[in-house]
Amino acid sequence: QDPAGEGKAAVEALGKLKKGEKIDPIINIPVTIVTKKNVDQYRAMFK
Repeated sequence: QDPAGEGKAAVEALGKLKKGEKIDPIINIPVTIVTKKNVDQYRAMFK
């Protein structure tokens, strides 16, 4: 999960709505999959 990414997407969608623009009903937020092979690059985030 990416709370910061979700918040950013929500604010961007609200900005579009305020301008009268249409938005997609579904907002996809990319998910990063952490595995044994790539865990070291993410380990610092959780200290």
